[in-house]
Amino acid sequence: MAKEQYQNYSFSAILYAVSSSADIPAPVILSKSRNVEVVDTRHILISILSENGWHQARIARKLGTSEASVSIALDRFANRLKFGGFFINSTLRKARTLLGLK
Repeated sequence: MAKEQYQNYSFSAILYAVSSSADIPAPVILSKSRNVEVVDTRHILISILSENGWHQARIARKLGTSEASVSIALDRFANRLKFGGFFINSTLRKARTLLGLK
């Protein structure tokens, strides 16, 4: 990510943007649901948090998961975008637009 895109958004602001973009309530995103759209949305949240300077340990604490899970989500995110279809790509685009990111 280019440095000029870096913003210091709070967890709640990013969660709200992702939740609104996916039309999935924040508590569901933060749940342990394994529904594909919820998992895609959770990975978008993790990706945007990481792009905004959040360390994996901090993301893991906020999501109530392990740092290893966050690392795996970030490692696999490009493939999810490539093969995930319309939902994940449009949700990511909408969330970035709401946050003023490109």
